[in-house]
Amino acid sequence: MTAAPSGSHAEAPRHVAIIMDGNGRWAARRGLPRALGHREGVQALKRTIQAAPDLGVRCLTVFGFSTENWSRPEDEVSDLMGLVRTYVASDLTRLDKAGVRLRILGRRDGLPEDIAGIIARAEAQTAHNDRFLLQVAFNYGGRADLVDAARRHAERLLAGETGEPISERTFETGLATAGSPPLDLIVRTSGEQRLSNFLLWEAAYAELVFQDILWPDYGPKALAEAVEATVLPLAGGYDAVLAPATTDGKNYAPRIAAKLDVAPISDIVEVLSSDSFVRPIYAGNALETIQSSDAKKVITVRPTAFAAAGEGGSAAIETVTAGEAPKSAFISEEKVKSDRPELGAAKIIVSGGRALGSADEFHAVMEPLADKLGAAIGASRAAVDAGYAPNDYQVGQTGKVVAPGLYIAVGISGAIQHLAGMKDSKIIVAINKDADAPIFQVADYGVVGDYKTVVPELLSAL
Repeated sequence: MTAAPSGSHAEAPRHVAIIMDGNGRWAARRGLPRALGHREGVQALKRTIQAAPDLGVRCLTVFGFSTENWSRPEDEVSDLMGLVRTYVASDLTRLDKAGVRLRILGRRDGLPEDIAGIIARAEAQTAHNDRFLLQVAFNYGGRADLVDAARRHAERLLAGETGEPISERTFETGLATAGSPPLDLIVRTSGEQRLSNFLLWEAAYAELVFQDILWPDYGPKALAEAVEATVLPLAGGYDAVLAPATTDGKNYAPRIAAKLDVAPISDIVEVLSSDSFVRPIYAGNALETIQSSDAKKVITVRPTAFAAAGEGGSAAIETVTAGEAPKSAFISEEKVKSDRPELGAAKIIVSGGRALGSADEFHAVMEPLADKLGAAIGASRAAVDAGYAPNDYQVGQTGKVVAPGLYIAVGISGAIQHLAGMKDSKIIVAINKDADAPIFQVADYGVVGDYKTVVPELLSAL
């Protein structure tokens, strides 16, 4: 991993690569076929992909199938190919809607024809996405990729397409990872401590973390520990450690602050100076200015309060060594599954209130509208408490704080608790039959009318 001198900001690694090791041993310890270990490994991959953006990761590269894996028993190889077919079929739409670009690293020669076609379609369907890059090393080997990169440059020279001599820069353009962010962190699970022919060129300045956890047990907590193990050594040369004010960011940032013996600063919405920050308090009804005397600051940031930063920048580079990540084990996870955008990061949100009257009515009204707009679904606390929507949908002081480009409130009166969670939305549209509802005080556009009439008319106009 590279580190900049004091005065810069230590960030979570943008590009993380994972050697997903331990599927077979996980199954063997339970007396199960290896195939079931691989299938549980797919579930671990899904959990990890969902958690990575909240930890500041923008590119995730996973080692799915190596060039050496063809030597495994025929039935195991067949099952692995079957998992590719199943995973892409079941998750491609969800990944696409979440803004994930899927990229396959590795040789296409020798792949089953249908697998090659699946890969091509998946890459084409997600090519326009830029929120998150998922790279799957499939039929990949680091040595083979180095050979292929050298061959590509030689072929370009012979064809007269370039006259540039080979250099690190020209060589990198021929690698399978060309165009992806520089690799910051490599994680290997299962306790093994070797690269196994994975990203050999890219690993030159990457941090290495080895975790004694079998891949099927992996998930958000283990990934947070790997990120924490990387950030902590970097903090010695930085003035500030920043994390998004998400569930995972709020999980690991206080732990980093405790280990550094500093007070964490949470939910900032403005930076006044190197030691002064602004954050909302009292359900967003007041803004508090905080000045910290700590030599190092550990800060969580509301991402929606800041415009996206441009790419680029430079810093002096020094090599540092990460500590070992603590052991962890995934026990279970319960979550609402949805193909819609994640509520906290959605650009469009449609929210329903208690006025919808029942859970059936809530879903019948909100889901078609959300599907039409490609929106996430939210709800007021009153709607959640009434059982109309799950807790994950709640927007407000005790729910999720959102700031989408467009927020449509259907049948929501606008209690202070709810306004605290959505008042920073760029455009707010309120639909309510009560002309005096408080929601209209913050709305940019208001429709006074019965949602049973207004929403169908809106759907027909879209």
